[in-house]
Amino acid sequence: MAADKPGLLEQVASLVADHGASWEESRLATLGGQFTGIVHISVPEKALTKLQTALQALEHDAFKITLQSEPGVANAPPANERMINVIGNDRPGILHELSRTLARYNINVEELNSELRSAPMSGQNLFAAEVKVSLPDQIDDDRFAQELDDIADELDVDIKLGQL
Repeated sequence: MAADKPGLLEQVASLVADHGASWEESRLATLGGQFTGIVHISVPEKALTKLQTALQALEHDAFKITLQSEPGVANAPPANERMINVIGNDRPGILHELSRTLARYNINVEELNSELRSAPMSGQNLFAAEVKVSLPDQIDDDRFAQELDDIADELDVDIKLGQL
């Protein structure tokens, strides 16, 4: 994480490549003036310590770096991925109600993107979110969909559960 400016991605990507590591996957974004992200890389064992040192040296350039090593961990593809779309007049508690329901059903959030938008006619703030989730196999789809409808009615927002 660092204050956003051009060239930040190149700094990190350069170090990864210079140490023979492979950039496996990432989620990177600029949010609130900060460039932030999570990067999963594979590093040859002999280069691990040198790469860790090089990445930690970026903290002198105002980066905040957290390193975590998990050798041999492979991510299995999620089984039942779905997309939940939410849109409605902004108000406190929308994400809280949705996340509480997801937790109650033991649903894992794979990715969440949210923003405030200006409503076309009124100019009011609209809260919009796209939530990629992984549903457990034993979930009762009808009951879960009904609970999302109940939340939508209670909060006066639209919530749609769809396929990817």
